[in-house]
Amino acid sequence: MSLVGWAIVAILAGIKVGGEPFVPRNVIFSKPAESSTVTGEGALDADCGWEVLITTEIGESVDARECVRYYYRTAIVLTKRCVADEKPVTIRSMRITPSARFCPDAKGKVPSARIETKPISSGLTPAGKQQEIIEQPDGTKLTILSDATSVSVRVVYTDGTTDVLGHP
Repeated sequence: MSLVGWAIVAILAGIKVGGEPFVPRNVIFSKPAESSTVTGEGALDADCGWEVLITTEIGESVDARECVRYYYRTAIVLTKRCVADEKPVTIRSMRITPSARFCPDAKGKVPSARIETKPISSGLTPAGKQQEIIEQPDGTKLTILSDATSVSVRVVYTDGTTDVLGHP
């Protein structure tokens, strides 16, 4: 089952925290904004290459008091393509994380959801690998390391969990 499939199963399973659904059924995620989308590519040995696509989609839930909670769905897709292989090898990771609840202030305003990806740094490591560090709108931090023989994406989600996607 795909990661999106598992996310749908979790939502349909009716997971509740404090009596409230963890991800309400009525949350509709927007198409990822260009400002929250990261793409990259590079070459690997043996006539192979890699591509990465990182997106954060945003949904919201409004309660009876007009308080808003934003839900961020961050997905990472790392693909290796080789000339000799017909089928690319794809690895995925995805999390849905909620924001704090924001209630209207005295003027009736609620803060907007964060939508911007922030580049943190870019450069070479002592081992000679290219390193890019970025932060997604939900606070997820990603480190992309690559050279001519490998690529890896280390993901630290805002919920404290980590994933490492890679192709040798």
